[in-house]
Amino acid sequence: MNIAIVGAGDIGAHLALSLSHNKHQILVIDRDKTKLETIEERMDVQTYNGNGSSVKVLEDINISGFDLIICITDDDETNFVCSKLAKELGVKQSIVRIKELKKFRNRLFFYKKLFDIDLILSSHELTIIDICNLLSDQNSVAVGNFAFGKVQMRRIIIDKGSKIINKPLMELKIPKELIVAAIFRGDKIIIPRGENKILPEDHVIVIGKTESVEKIESFFGTYHHDVNNIIVVGGGEIGLGIARWLDSFKLNVKIIEKDKDRAVELSTILKNIKIILGDGTDLNLLKEEYVGESELYVSVTRDDEINLMSALLARELGAKKTISLVQQPDFAPLYQRLGVDIVISPRILVTNSIMSFIEKGSFNTVAIIEEGKAEVIQIDIKSISKITSKPLLELDFPKGAIIGAIVRGRDVIMPSGDTVLKFGDTVIVFSLLDVIPKLRKFFRV
Repeated sequence: MNIAIVGAGDIGAHLALSLSHNKHQILVIDRDKTKLETIEERMDVQTYNGNGSSVKVLEDINISGFDLIICITDDDETNFVCSKLAKELGVKQSIVRIKELKKFRNRLFFYKKLFDIDLILSSHELTIIDICNLLSDQNSVAVGNFAFGKVQMRRIIIDKGSKIINKPLMELKIPKELIVAAIFRGDKIIIPRGENKILPEDHVIVIGKTESVEKIESFFGTYHHDVNNIIVVGGGEIGLGIARWLDSFKLNVKIIEKDKDRAVELSTILKNIKIILGDGTDLNLLKEEYVGESELYVSVTRDDEINLMSALLARELGAKKTISLVQQPDFAPLYQRLGVDIVISPRILVTNSIMSFIEKGSFNTVAIIEEGKAEVIQIDIKSISKITSKPLLELDFPKGAIIGAIVRGRDVIMPSGDTVLKFGDTVIVFSLLDVIPKLRKFFRV
């Protein structure tokens, strides 16, 4: 593919390197000539010194001849404008990376449609999702947040004393904003129908609106956790996102935050989580907070050195598993050699998401279930066809797959037989692996 990258910062440079290694033709655009010279020295890509949100620059590089533009500067507004101008001038597809997730969180799908963007990414959101998946289940991705947190999937283990056992699903008063997407029973994965029953020790996958999924445990039974004591160092947007997700599980969670004003703000947002004012590298503080008894220790400040030192101190004190954020992907192997169990790089997550989009287009795997036996797929409806003209009940939707939710603008729609898909919808589908080719055919991808 012929790809233009606007923004030669750390993520842009890392992305250019990865894409060029995959034989794509890359042009990097930036106003900083020094950054471009560094890129030219390190990799075999073309560069252009200029403002990527300028019509003249986009015309000079003949943007209409490009397959994809990736707008990844440090200014979100610039990225949106750049994408829109490039689309108007004829580029086939566009990707926008945003930094300030808080500012755009509730309006992302509005901006996506308004600016005709094919994919919007937030490194913060990708990092939160990745860490939450690691916290939820060490063997597979059992919990996921999709559509920038609007839709959530959760695995619930059914207790023997649950009131819903041996009753057909059609007889259960499951909240309308939730769908039972799958039942795991031993080695079997069941895509349920109304007559299916839930049995003791079944693992039930539920998909729905985030605010509803967070309250569902009391309906199905107790959720089983391998961990109870979790410490998060860093109360920024990533730390807050992780804590919000953990808060719904009623675990013993602490956040260590060294900025007093931020600590006070967190205490007003997170009612059930203990906020500790202090430095994650303060050995005495870590001892006072019994870090050695924690099952998981997550260090996600903006400073790589603090993240590394804090995780290593926790490991030395006896924390069972440590997770550390690293901004420089090249340092990840070093972190692991020093003793950090899991290293998360936002830049790698962004790069992987973009690579996945390039390979799969509007049909993206967003979670892999049971070691690859099933997948959660996010599909963008980009054309008007027979599937946008009839209710789902009248369509031959592939057996072995189920639509878990539909995101339409700012709304999340839980599908029924009368639901009609529309152009611009994003559809969240749970599917068995062998059914995915049929899904591609159904959605004409």
